[in-house]
Amino acid sequence: MPTVRNLLVDSENIGSALRQKRPVVTERRTHMKSILSIIVMVLIPCFAMQYACAIKRAPATGESPALYILRQSGEPCEGAREASTVPASRKYAIEQLSVALDGVLGRSGDADTIILYVHGRAAGEEEEPNKSLKQVLPCLERENAAHVLMFYWPGSGEGGIVGFPEDQARQAAPSLGQVLADLQRYKKENTARVQHHKFVLLLHSMGNIVFEEFLRSYGSGSLQRDLFDTVVLSASATSAKGHAEWLQKGDFTSHLYVTVNENDPVIDKLGVRERRGRLGKKLTTFFGGPVPLAANALYVDIGRTGIDTHRYFLKSGQKGNPDLAQFFQSVLRGEAFPFDGFSGVEDVKQRDGATIYYFKHR
Repeated sequence: MPTVRNLLVDSENIGSALRQKRPVVTERRTHMKSILSIIVMVLIPCFAMQYACAIKRAPATGESPALYILRQSGEPCEGAREASTVPASRKYAIEQLSVALDGVLGRSGDADTIILYVHGRAAGEEEEPNKSLKQVLPCLERENAAHVLMFYWPGSGEGGIVGFPEDQARQAAPSLGQVLADLQRYKKENTARVQHHKFVLLLHSMGNIVFEEFLRSYGSGSLQRDLFDTVVLSASATSAKGHAEWLQKGDFTSHLYVTVNENDPVIDKLGVRERRGRLGKKLTTFFGGPVPLAANALYVDIGRTGIDTHRYFLKSGQKGNPDLAQFFQSVLRGEAFPFDGFSGVEDVKQRDGATIYYFKHR
């Protein structure tokens, strides 16, 4: 039978052993708390403040960029989100541009403008191409007496509403380059058929990243100088810093426009997520410093109008502003906008050989 003395000795030994293990347990607990603190610090600002910090996923596989047109002209323009059905459309492989253009030009209607539209991200509300087929193409055609050919890039819905599928957009750049080269060939081979048509390139939101990546590897003079009558970078999700380096390589139009809107609610989130100032938001860096501008572009700053929409190239996003309507009605019909004498501009500034026009509040 153990004596009291032996029990005391045993209890001291057990206590000593526990004291030796306690620092290890405490250290592990401290380490776990640190990890949890880091996770909380990252996730809470993202979800509570709606910052787009989705984890980048691998690009979608098994799908390639493509071209889409509406089967018939005159589809109803029901506004940004009211359209209930997807209009009938035709899909073409990138290599079938000539067939797609034949289909567009063969439709009924008296449209004399061809708009090549590069869409933005799907943002989780509806996947592309259905999103643009419902909400954009019918309105673009009706409002501008135009036929629209959409360049579709896969993966635009990666990450859902908080996604920023930059990698997917950049991977589509070679296909866009092929489309532009084939368009040049088509215009040369079908001069009589297209001589009375205007050609417009409209890039929206993250569609501008596809364009940026294309221009970064574009060889000067590879495309004819009048390939497009106008090129419009609307609500560009590209970084403002450094944009002049690639944008000044766009030598296939004489009329290049960049729209800027500090009230854009979508670009704002993209800029915060990436920690960079976005070209469609402000002509500054994330920290407010000025960025070099492209001398071959005209910058249209609509921030003072108070318009707080993202897709403001459509009438549904212009909130009845007559100046913005007049601007887009011109440039989306392939016409150079006559800024001289235009009453909608309240200020004009020059920088880096470029001109910035500031639209006034109405």
